[in-house]
Amino acid sequence: MNEDREIDPIRYPNFAALARNANWFRNATTVSDYTHMACPAILSGIYPDKPRLPTAADYPHNIFTLLGGSYDLIVDDPNTQLCPERLCGKWAERGKHENLKERISSLLLDLSVAYLHIVLPSDLSAGLPVVTRSWKGFMGDDMLKPEKHAEQKSLTPLKQDFWLNYVTGERPRQFVRFIKSIDYSEQPTLCYLHIVIPHEPWRYLPTGKEYTQPAEYKRIRGLSGFGHGETWNSDEWAVVQAYQRYLLQVGFVDRLLGAIIDRIRAVGLYDRSLIVVTADHGISFRPDDKRRPITKTNYQDIMPIPLLIKVPNQHEGVISDRNIESIDILPTVADILGISLPWAVDGQSVFNLSISERTKKFFFRSTKDKKDVERLVFKASIDEKYDTVDQMIALFGSGVKPDGLFKIGPHNNLVGQHVSEIGVVEGSGIMVELDQARLYEHVAPDAPFVPAQITGCIMMAQPIETTMNLAVSVNGIIRAVTRTYRVEGSIHEWSAIVPELSFRPGKNDIEVFHLAQDTGRLHIKGTRRKSAVTYFLSGPGAQNAETIITSEGKSIPVIPGALVGFVDRAGISNDRVKFSGWAADIKNSELPEAILIFVSEKFVYSGRTCTGRPDVVKAYGDATLQRSGFVYALLLEDFKGINNPEVRVFAVSKKGIASELHYLQGYKWGRKS
Repeated sequence: MNEDREIDPIRYPNFAALARNANWFRNATTVSDYTHMACPAILSGIYPDKPRLPTAADYPHNIFTLLGGSYDLIVDDPNTQLCPERLCGKWAERGKHENLKERISSLLLDLSVAYLHIVLPSDLSAGLPVVTRSWKGFMGDDMLKPEKHAEQKSLTPLKQDFWLNYVTGERPRQFVRFIKSIDYSEQPTLCYLHIVIPHEPWRYLPTGKEYTQPAEYKRIRGLSGFGHGETWNSDEWAVVQAYQRYLLQVGFVDRLLGAIIDRIRAVGLYDRSLIVVTADHGISFRPDDKRRPITKTNYQDIMPIPLLIKVPNQHEGVISDRNIESIDILPTVADILGISLPWAVDGQSVFNLSISERTKKFFFRSTKDKKDVERLVFKASIDEKYDTVDQMIALFGSGVKPDGLFKIGPHNNLVGQHVSEIGVVEGSGIMVELDQARLYEHVAPDAPFVPAQITGCIMMAQPIETTMNLAVSVNGIIRAVTRTYRVEGSIHEWSAIVPELSFRPGKNDIEVFHLAQDTGRLHIKGTRRKSAVTYFLSGPGAQNAETIITSEGKSIPVIPGALVGFVDRAGISNDRVKFSGWAADIKNSELPEAILIFVSEKFVYSGRTCTGRPDVVKAYGDATLQRSGFVYALLLEDFKGINNPEVRVFAVSKKGIASELHYLQGYKWGRKS
């Protein structure tokens, strides 16, 4: 919403356009904060007042069984199993191109995990894999366990699945598959899509282009725990940056909605169609509060949901603040279609004004022991949601502020100014290292990926406890301001998202400035870029040993087993070659100084470990290994002209020793000798 409490027509033009032809129920709310309870309530009209699974067995009466006998069904919902196989069989086959054995194994594991989360008490389910931040691959790291260092020869690789589910654009693929299925037909048809967007991982700009660095796919700074314990910490800037990424992805949802409406119009079905657009729950961005589980201080963020209903031949928009709950959606659909419901429902048609409006709202959640469901009662109108709207506008502005989603952070008045005009002072003493700096040497603005999330670290001579404010320029213009996150000692990390129009084709110049406050005055100080070190793989020499030589003349002996680690994943996606894995100096309880990648003996990349690997911590009982993971994306051109390339990955310790990492069985780019 904007300042006028209307759908923002500039930032979200397609939602606003639909609202001009539809009924917008501004006081609509969900009845639960978890999809396995909220979605069945939408599709059945029944309160989720007892423990159930989101399956046709537990919800035998729903919109699919209601319409399945007389309507064709096009149902794309990989997240619940409410449509019986007899009605949705052909859509159940939509993923048959995947390996059936792997899909079934993964599905059984995921259903097992989801079921255990539902039925186990909190103290017992705390050790289960997270199910609230993705929809597949819940077992992820827990499927394969690393052996102890003493048994390194039989070390089993750790499997990192979470980000891989989305790295090939599974959600957009699902959307494209669905939109192609919409076509003109004289036969009544239900087209139903449940797509998990803007659910994280937050990786899409409003244009639909990917922007995140691979290591950031699943990374949400400031958020810890899962389920009932999923909580933001006190770092307000971390929460604001997560909020920014979420809103950018909401812009992508608007684009998808526009594509669906365009398709419906193109096939000649718009006027005669009943169109319902909604969500199963909200999300909250408040420091020291839960992200999704409802609390006394965030209910105004979690309960309100968008609900737009366009009835056939409707051409004028209506805004209603009537007390509507998500259980009212199915009875409304039945009412419009002239169908009598053959089962008792808790909801009522939103258009049946002969029924008295509810004087309360109800909300259901699992008890902490997961044995029952508790009911919460709220007043009939959640007007506090407008406080959330006001807070959002204070942070990001509305659509009338076109750069609002990017003009955030400390001293954001600098955004948009030319570096040559702001008076930069030299000599901050700070050294900056950009993550994947080579991405900015070969930018293709028309490509599906644009490196709009610029990340890196800063290094100082002496450790400091306080964070620092930074400005980031692209091609001589300040495009973002941000703040650092202290990692360890003298190293701080930072991240900033810039508009995709900041980039030009080919090489782009990225600069980082320290924003220092002194006696009330702002000083904009230049920083030093860490000089790029190149590496050469030499050997084998004496005793068949290899050596890595740096461009600074240093020799790094390659000693098998000195460091431990695995390349978990390697593959090509969206014109980039992606690697993920982990590495650690177990003996010295340290993270590596660098990870090096060579393609057919040619050095192509060096990077840090920075992604969380709680599985490694658990396996070795060492909390210092938490950030031992890595995810990198190499330019595909590094492989051009090389037939059958040999790709080797090494970890270098802080003490100047290197070891080659282990690879999964069947690794296709292994040594050729």
